[in-house]
Amino acid sequence: MNVALILGVAVGVSAPGLKEPPKKDPGIVGEWVRESASMGGTTIKSPDLQYEFTAHGLWITRRDGVAVKSYPDVYELDSKADPPTIDKWPLVRLDDNRAPSPMLGIYQLEGDTLTICIGGNVRPKTFESPDGSRNLLLVLKRVKRKD
Repeated sequence: MNVALILGVAVGVSAPGLKEPPKKDPGIVGEWVRESASMGGTTIKSPDLQYEFTAHGLWITRRDGVAVKSYPDVYELDSKADPPTIDKWPLVRLDDNRAPSPMLGIYQLEGDTLTICIGGNVRPKTFESPDGSRNLLLVLKRVKRKD
């Protein structure tokens, strides 16, 4: 038998198996449940809300599995900003035919916790909703898939 063939088979058998590529971080895309919310220093106590961020830039808010609004909002991220930014605006024009203006915000993703601070037409600098501010502070938990 050919020595080269024997060596080739031996090296092939002893080579380490291919590693699976690392899983890509899904970012904020997916389903989330609200853990807490506050606005202007006041805790918002309302029915449980769920949020879905799609890969196509839609921000859908649901209560008991039903969309809260007829149309979802649109979101845009800048993950390279410090802190990362999130801007949100209605998908449809306002009733008086004015173009919708974005609500400017920042976000922080740590594991399965997403914190968003939206400040209206002024982007917040911190993840706070102090008394008298118009900042909406959301803390969301990722919904675990049962796949």
